Amino acid sequence: VNGKTEDQSIALKYLGIGTGSFIGSTCVAYGSIDTPLIGADLLANYFWKNITGATSLGEAFIQAKLDFVKEMDKRQGFLDGEDQKTLLSFIYYGDPMSTITVQQGKSKHGVRRILAPKVNIMSDDEDMADFEQDISAETLHEVKKIAEIYLPGLEELNIHVSQQQMMTDPGFEDAFGQKQTRTNRSVRKNGKGQTVVTVSKTVPIAEKIHRHYLRARIDRNGHVDKVAVSR
Repeated sequence: VNGKTEDQSIALKYLGIGTGSFIGSTCVAYGSIDTPLIGADLLANYFWKNITGATSLGEAFIQAKLDFVKEMDKRQGFLDGEDQKTLLSFIYYGDPMSTITVQQGKSKHGVRRILAPKVNIMSDDEDMADFEQDISAETLHEVKKIAEIYLPGLEELNIHVSQQQMMTDPGFEDAFGQKQTRTNRSVRKNGKGQTVVTVSKTVPIAEKIHRHYLRARIDRNGHVDKVAVSR
């Protein structure tokens, strides 16, 4: 929204016409191509589920992010690039104490202290220039076959390959910005991680050029185990 007007920002447009609360991503968001839900789709699903039980929309939003972290940590044992981007890019504009029911506004609710969950994170490492030596022809063909469904025109696709590394951090800040520490944890890289193939293509929409992305994560056996597409 910085330096933009209502005609240039969807968020400002909605707030300008009186929308009380707006949640959106500050950059390209990733979602699922199939079940189980991932990325923006999973976060949104948790938010709508939490609205009925939360005391406020802000609480429902925070709880959705916590539920998202717990679910992806349960599935993978870490948060990868798409997971982290989803958590960081989606923000809330408006009064976080807003509710969707009139009766909830009659009582005051204190803000609960929420600590960041303890999780491992994956970070994309240096580019793999000669990726054909690290990815088999069969695996690359599988990625291109998936990409062709969502990004038609293989001859125009741009392929980027990177290696993921497991990272841990020495501490974190809680919901109130207070520094917390974790015992026996330090910043480090834990060996060779999984490979991520990012396929992108420019697509003209409404007289503008947009770049669409598909990110496929390859496990150590050379199989695609997670696919995320830009929304």
